[in-house]
Amino acid sequence: MPRIHSFFMGAIVGAGILYCAMTFHVVHADDGIHVVPKVSNGLRDAYIDIRDFNTAQWNQHKHVALALINADKEELLRDSAMSNLRRTAESALESLGLKQP
Repeated sequence: MPRIHSFFMGAIVGAGILYCAMTFHVVHADDGIHVVPKVSNGLRDAYIDIRDFNTAQWNQHKHVALALINADKEELLRDSAMSNLRRTAESALESLGLKQP
């Protein structure tokens, strides 16, 4: 009996994890982790780290951007873009010798 119980508990936990992965994006941003509902169900981008996203990457992950806007978290789009721009500018200043690393 304990084996059957363990099997069913594992199946229930696995089904719950699969449901969450298909229903929500776990977004890692500069200010922490955010969970937002997906616009459409699927396993694509169950976890996504947007801390270094640039415009080209946002174009590849438009469904995540839509989910963030739909969840009233569009500030994460701006924060991600600004962080990337700031890092690029700091790197350029360092390469020109105008800023210390």
